[in-house]
Amino acid sequence: MRDFPPIDVALLPIGDKFTMSIGEALRTALLMQPNIVIPMHCHNSNSEDFKSKIEANSDIKVELLKMGENFQYL
Repeated sequence: MRDFPPIDVALLPIGDKFTMSIGEALRTALLMQPNIVIPMHCHNSNSEDFKSKIEANSDIKVELLKMGENFQYL
């Protein structure tokens, strides 16, 4: 990851059969160190669990979006 420039926003697929587990997503986010993480494909309480774990272990902001909600980063 050292070869990449700083990451502003990371979209991480979390908590389904073919996506990352909460633990895998947590390790990925901590390795990437983006300013903001947006969990995707979270159709249950996994996103809240992920957010609380990220906030307890880093300064990374987690944006939880509802189905159809938009996010704008300027």
